[in-house]
Amino acid sequence: MENKDNKLIDKKKKEEVKHDNPVSQPDPETLHKTDPQDNMKGPVSSFMNKTADIAEENAKKDKVDEKKFEEKELKNEQDFQQEQRDKNYE
Repeated sequence: MENKDNKLIDKKKKEEVKHDNPVSQPDPETLHKTDPQDNMKGPVSSFMNKTADIAEENAKKDKVDEKKFEEKELKNEQDFQQEQRDKNYE
């Protein structure tokens, strides 16, 4: 009887150990990275990563273009104000 109890206790301990351990370990490639999906392989992952890269590039270009536009608008406004001052002094 005591032997059966020991076996049950051992079995319960093994189940607890299995329960405490994660099902799978992270890949060394993705360990300690902010976005593990960057290294995923496959047709869908590759497509999504390329799409994300292109979107990032476009966002950077848009930001530069917007800054150039704002600078041009500011320059135009300053020129207009200068013209108005010149007209008032004439």
